[in-house]
Amino acid sequence: EYWHQVLTILRSANDIEVMKSDTWNTSLLCEPIQNNELCITEINSAYALYTEGRDVQHCIYTYLYRCRHTKSFGENGPEYIAFSVRSLHSDDKSTIGLVWNYNNLSYIFDQHQGLENLSVPPEHKNAVSFLISNISKQIKPN
Repeated sequence: EYWHQVLTILRSANDIEVMKSDTWNTSLLCEPIQNNELCITEINSAYALYTEGRDVQHCIYTYLYRCRHTKSFGENGPEYIAFSVRSLHSDDKSTIGLVWNYNNLSYIFDQHQGLENLSVPPEHKNAVSFLISNISKQIKPN
């Protein structure tokens, strides 16, 4: 698939250093959030997006442009926000994506993918509601 080719191309050390310096301002979380089972981190660099795609074995890196791209109409923040979800007591991983909705001017749920785009691990089932309930507590002031 296309995203496998993209990941293969970007494996050189030089490209990795470039990706580490390719960052954008996080929009919703000031810091990672966690409960007794999960840690959720907002992805804010090309390298973090790349490693998320590599570790969870799916195409999240192909969302790079949308994660980097600022919304239209003078709104702050990216068009797409990806979150890395990790279990605290196992190696389970998943990725959450929120997309900017221009109709209601807010982020809406887009996807929650487990390893290789399979179902999310059982302990990750409530990650989206946990994330959304915490976003309002940590929104950065403009």
